[in-house]
Amino acid sequence: MDVNITPEVRQKVVAWVNSKSKDLSAGLEILAETGYKPHVCANFVANQKRQDIPKKLENELRLYLRYYANPASDIHKDAEPEKTEAEKTEFLGNIEKEILNEEYPDIIKTLLIEFSTLYKGRSIMHQILKATGEDNSKKVKAERVRLMFVMDACSRRMDDLWKAHEAYKADGTLPEATLFAETFDPSKITPPVEVEKEITGKIVKTAFILAIDLPGLKKQSDGWRIKISKAENKLNYQNEKKPKDGVLKPMPEGPKRILQIKRIETLKSEKEQIELQIANLK
Repeated sequence: MDVNITPEVRQKVVAWVNSKSKDLSAGLEILAETGYKPHVCANFVANQKRQDIPKKLENELRLYLRYYANPASDIHKDAEPEKTEAEKTEFLGNIEKEILNEEYPDIIKTLLIEFSTLYKGRSIMHQILKATGEDNSKKVKAERVRLMFVMDACSRRMDDLWKAHEAYKADGTLPEATLFAETFDPSKITPPVEVEKEITGKIVKTAFILAIDLPGLKKQSDGWRIKISKAENKLNYQNEKKPKDGVLKPMPEGPKRILQIKRIETLKSEKEQIELQIANLK
């Protein structure tokens, strides 16, 4: 099924994202209707009782609203179907064989060992996350937040490792030294305090609400343009203002960078909703 980007379907998504109730069943039906990331959608439907699904559904629908602008972006790649236990065992077995390949240089073996360790660790965390069930106590919610944050960081690290491995297999290119410049230790990754407080309910996040009229929407659009510019400058230059020399100084890899990227994605999605509403009122 192709992604449906007709105005009618996009308006349904905008209406759901801006609704107060954000009914889960209705949202899942809308995501299915869009044809966007069918594997992700199937996973949401199968696991809709999980506590994290409503927020993830909202995030995916916001990403869908950005699809038409740049369909080739990596953020629009569908997830692979979740591996069965047999497939996971086979995959890890193949990795272990790769590690034993005597023709591989030490740096590639180191890369594969770290990838295998992270893969196993992430699977364990996923099982722990599922075992938390529907307990909504502050302690469990905080642990749920921590696990999801660490799993996300592990996935990003694994993506970097795998890309380096594929590059070596393609043409013998060895990984850059910067890949191992800092030790990646999942046990030391924790969500920033303000993020954990926000998700566990100690801080109430201000909801995104569209302005009610055309002048207000235009003013809101300009405000979001400035917010996005400052956020991207902070990501690329570690300062809200772009330096005069224009020399890049990217925010280092880690939880803060992950959060900044997510903030930019959210701002852009909100900006798109503002522009869509402006177009509807003209």
